[in-house]
Amino acid sequence: MPRIIATLLLLAGWIAVQPAHADLVTGDIRVTSVASQNVIGFLQLTGAQDRYIVGSQSSANTFRLDTLLSQFSLLDTDAPASHQFLAGLISPGVELLTTNSNAAVLGDASVSTAPGATPQSGGSPSIPGSEFETAIWTRNGNDLFPHWVNHDGSEPTMSIVSDPVSQVLYMTANPAAVILNHPGSQTASFAFTGTIPTGTVPEPSSLLLFSAGLLGLPMVRRKFRRWIVGRKSDHGGH
Repeated sequence: MPRIIATLLLLAGWIAVQPAHADLVTGDIRVTSVASQNVIGFLQLTGAQDRYIVGSQSSANTFRLDTLLSQFSLLDTDAPASHQFLAGLISPGVELLTTNSNAAVLGDASVSTAPGATPQSGGSPSIPGSEFETAIWTRNGNDLFPHWVNHDGSEPTMSIVSDPVSQVLYMTANPAAVILNHPGSQTASFAFTGTIPTGTVPEPSSLLLFSAGLLGLPMVRRKFRRWIVGRKSDHGGH
């Protein structure tokens, strides 16, 4: 019986941690007011295609998300081929801190940056001359959360601020200061509208199940050796 249980645990855990084949999904990005929890629109590029604004769902850009990554870039399938990656764009050398009112503008970059990378330069960002980061997103289900790494490696908690007057979406570590400088703006949250398959990232319970099966393997081997010895004894050592 212990052998059967350990084998079943190992099999179930192995199946549970296998990644889904459909790891790339597409969808829009819904923008919601943090204060009222009302949907205020969907992410779209401006006519000049230099930055993102909040618009109607019918005009929303479509993004591609890799469900197997814990921190990732979003590729805009509707953006120009010269800059397809949703990015935080910032003036060279500027840091986003809780002690200042600095902010990055949501635009596009021509290349993706690695998770944990500091602001990069070069390429063809949608706002020329900007430094950029693209691997700035994490998720919980379909909810997207912004992330940023400063030049010194610090990683302050980030917020999104939507400014409907100037039609700009900001990333900042000090949303109150940005809102003060841009009357009428508000903090916002993002959610991906595409259908994300369940099981694309191993859950802790699945890993625990798999580990339990591995821990049961020595017990299986001991039981098997005892069975072999017993069989030999029953047949006079033959």
